[in-house]
Amino acid sequence: RLSQKNHLILAIINSINFILESRGLKKKDILGAGIGFPGPIDNKRGLVHFLPNVPGWREVNLKKILEDKLKVPVLLDNDAKLMALAEYKLGEAGSFANVLCITLGTGVGGGIILGGKLYRGQDNAAGEIGHMPINENGPRCNCGGVACLEAYIGNKKILRQASKLFKRDISLEELSGLARKHNKLALSVWQEVGRRLGMALAGAVNLLNLDAVVIGGGVAGAGSILLNKVR
Repeated sequence: RLSQKNHLILAIINSINFILESRGLKKKDILGAGIGFPGPIDNKRGLVHFLPNVPGWREVNLKKILEDKLKVPVLLDNDAKLMALAEYKLGEAGSFANVLCITLGTGVGGGIILGGKLYRGQDNAAGEIGHMPINENGPRCNCGGVACLEAYIGNKKILRQASKLFKRDISLEELSGLARKHNKLALSVWQEVGRRLGMALAGAVNLLNLDAVVIGGGVAGAGSILLNKVR
């Protein structure tokens, strides 16, 4: 299971080796490996402080572990921050100077571009919109906080809520498909997710005076069903 630390590390190593092999590359052919990882990261030391959704991850020097195994230089940073850089340099955010990029999946992460530069904050933890409380009281989040945005709109929460309504297991893809067919139960789930996300984004836009917001990740695959409510 990838919820276990050692298995997740092995999966990363195997994925990198697969990419190299599938393209006929040797390790001597590459400058290094760049890896985006969820959660708070010390990007200078390559240290993963903790992963809210994976037990056993506390102060793991993933950069050193991977460099020892792969024998190539490794750059490690928060996945949402790397997404923000990629969108600003190569993607949808290129024409804006002030942008929030968020990832919607098991967790909810964020990367911020301000004045055309990635904003990291004091210890590279800026942008963690998923752990911004949106209620005075609410469900406990895996980070230890209460009423975090992630506790309401992370994919595990969405699927739990959908399973209760449909009285069976259901995937995000099926939930989106049913909503497109105007299934009332599916629509109610996505509308609630959109409402919560919209509230959080409205606060971020007003606080930072943003030009644009870019949304990615598995949950964002719901498309207009989700985004119309966010707007």
